[in-house]
Amino acid sequence: MRRNQTIDVAKVIDEAQFGAFQIRIASLLFAVMLLDGFDTQVIAFVAPAIGQELSIAPSSFGVIFSAGLLGAACGAFFLGRLADRVGRRIVLLACILEFSLLTLACAFARSYEWLVVLRFAAGIGLGGAMPNLFALASEYAPEKYRIALVTVTLWGIPLGGVLGGFLTAVLIRQYGWPIAFWVGGLTPLALLPLFYFVLPESIRFLTLAKRSPDIIARTLTKLSPGQQFTAQDNFVLLETQISASRISDLFSRNLRNGTVLLSLALFSSFVIVYLLTNWIPSVLAKSGLPIEKAVMGTVIFNIAGIIGSIIVSWIVQRVRPLPIICFGYFVGTLAVVSIGLVPAETTPLMIAIFFSGFFIIGVHLSIVGYIAAFYPTQIRATGIGFTQSVSRIGSFVGPLLGGLLISLSLAQGQLFQFIAIPSFLAAVLVLLLEGSQRARSPSNDYKVKAS
Repeated sequence: MRRNQTIDVAKVIDEAQFGAFQIRIASLLFAVMLLDGFDTQVIAFVAPAIGQELSIAPSSFGVIFSAGLLGAACGAFFLGRLADRVGRRIVLLACILEFSLLTLACAFARSYEWLVVLRFAAGIGLGGAMPNLFALASEYAPEKYRIALVTVTLWGIPLGGVLGGFLTAVLIRQYGWPIAFWVGGLTPLALLPLFYFVLPESIRFLTLAKRSPDIIARTLTKLSPGQQFTAQDNFVLLETQISASRISDLFSRNLRNGTVLLSLALFSSFVIVYLLTNWIPSVLAKSGLPIEKAVMGTVIFNIAGIIGSIIVSWIVQRVRPLPIICFGYFVGTLAVVSIGLVPAETTPLMIAIFFSGFFIIGVHLSIVGYIAAFYPTQIRATGIGFTQSVSRIGSFVGPLLGGLLISLSLAQGQLFQFIAIPSFLAAVLVLLLEGSQRARSPSNDYKVKAS
C-alpha cells in the first residue's frame, strides 16, 4: 500500500519539464499583461484627439498620464500585500474587473478633471494586477526558466502599446477617440470568465496556507505527470519560513541591499521608459516629423523592446544576470543620447529609437524578472509589490519630467542628454548591487536561488 509522502512542492516544480500546463498559465498571464499594457498606454495615443475635442492644452496631459501611473503605484503596493494574505488569483481577477470598468468609463469623460480621476482609479487595478501576474508566472516556472518566463509575460506591456498605436490610429478616424477606451474596457471584461475558470491559484500560496490539498495534488500531477500525488500527502515548502508578510522582512540582512538597490534601479528605469513612451510623439513632431511618423516612434520603441527582451532574457538565463542588465542600461544611455544627435530625418531617428527601446526596455523587463526570482514565496508578492510601488513613482515622474524638459525649449541634443540620465543611474545602481552580491557570495554561483 502506498504511504502518504512529504512532498517539497518547490522541488517538484523546479524538476518538472516546462510543458503544456505551464504554457497555458503563461499564455493566460501574457493575455492579461497585454490588456494591462494596452489600457496603460492608450491615453498617450488618444491624447491629441482628446485635447482637440475637449480643449485641453498638450502640456496638461503630463498630469493625466501621471495620474494613471500614480494609481498603478498605489495598486501595486496595497494589492500586492493583500494577495500574500488572501491569494493571488482572487486579487488578480478583482483587478481585471476594476481596470476594465474604469477604462470603459474614460470613454464618457468630458472634462480634464474627470480624466484625471478616472485614469487614477483605473491605474489602481492596472498596478494591482502586476505583482500577482509576476508572482504567478514565477511560482509555476522551474527555476532555470523563471526569469525568462516572467520576462516573456512582460512582453505584453510593450506589445499592448504596439497594438494600441496601430488600432487607435485606424479606429479613431472613423469612430472618434472614445472607441479606444471601449476596446480597452470591453475586451478584458469579455475574457474575464475565461480567466476565472482556467487561471489557477498559486500552488505555493496554497501550500503555505495549508489549503486545498486535493487541488495541490491535481496541480502537481499536471506539472509532473510521471509522479503520483494524493490529497493525503503532506505538501511543504522547504525554505526559510516567515511568519507573516511584512514590509520589514524585505529589509532583513540577506534582502536589504537587494530591496533598496533594485527598487531604485527600477525607479530610474521606469522614469526613462515612461518618459520616452509618452513623449516620443510630441518630441518628434516638434523636430519636424509628420504626426503619423512621430507616433510610429513609440511603436518602434515598443517593438524594439520586445526584441531586446527576448535576446536579453535568453542571455541572462545562461550567465550571471546583473552584469548583462548593467551593460544594457549603459548602452541604452548612449542610444538615447544619439536620438538628439542624429539628423532630424525619419530613418536615422527611428534607428536611434530602435536601439534605445532594444536596450532600455529589454533590460527593464529582465530586471523585473530578476526581482520576481529574488524574494522567497512567503513575501514574493509583497516584495514585488513594494519594489513596483517605489519604482512606479518613476513611471509618473517620467511624464512630468518630460513635460518640464520640453517646456525649457532645450536644443534636441541637450534634451536627450538629460533624458538619458535615468538610464545611466539605473546602470550604476545595478553595478552596486552586483558588487554587493559578489561580496556576500564568494563562490562563483551568483544566480538568485529562488523558490
